[in-house]
Amino acid sequence: MDPIILKNKAISDIKIADHILVMTYPIVQDPKLLKIVLQKLHSAIKNSMMSLLYYEKKQKRISSFNESYMSMLTYIKKHLIKYNISPNYLIFLSELNDLFEYQKKSDIEFIRKDKFVFTNKDYKLKTLTKEDMKTLLIKGKLFIKEITDVVR
Repeated sequence: MDPIILKNKAISDIKIADHILVMTYPIVQDPKLLKIVLQKLHSAIKNSMMSLLYYEKKQKRISSFNESYMSMLTYIKKHLIKYNISPNYLIFLSELNDLFEYQKKSDIEFIRKDKFVFTNKDYKLKTLTKEDMKTLLIKGKLFIKEITDVVR
């Protein structure tokens, strides 16, 4: 897989997520759009991590790797330090994946006021708000910017 193509896909996904949150959501006011923003953000982050790892593979610095999110997170850890990217992103990456997986496996989803709520069988609730997604999107943009500076 070409790291440049993955990098461009990550940039495209983050732009779509941003557009939905900043332009579409205020007009439509449908909290279901927050779910799409979460999915696009997760896709963008995953593609950016893959672009860095394929870049490293292309440079023959690593051999093959598993493309699952959590195993890529393990590989990424070493490379963040190598390229002077803050290790604090690891917490963000892990939390984003946990939220995404929880939403994907949720049994019930509904809207309550301006929140998109999802729950599992045990009725443990998680919510998405516009402010939550703005925070995640800002961190995601910064992470992708760091990665795109490395992968050229």
